[in-house]
Amino acid sequence: MDGATAADGTAESDINLKIALKLQNLLEQANATVILTRSDKNAIYEIDSKTLSQKKVSDIKNRVKIRK
Repeated sequence: MDGATAADGTAESDINLKIALKLQNLLEQANATVILTRSDKNAIYEIDSKTLSQKKVSDIKNRVKIRK
C-alpha cells in the first residue's frame, strides 16, 4: 500500500512501524500487556476495499484494537 515518502525515500509506514515497536517496548517495560496486530510491513486491509482511502481506513481499523 502506497503512502507518504520523505525526500530521502523513507516511507511513512516504516517510521510508524519503528515508533510502534519502540512504544511496545516501553509499555512492556512498564508491565503493560501489549498486543500488536501487526509487527511487519504487511497491510491487513479487507479484500473488498477498492480505493486507497478504503484500504487505509480498513488497515487502521484492523491494526488498532482497544481492550478494556
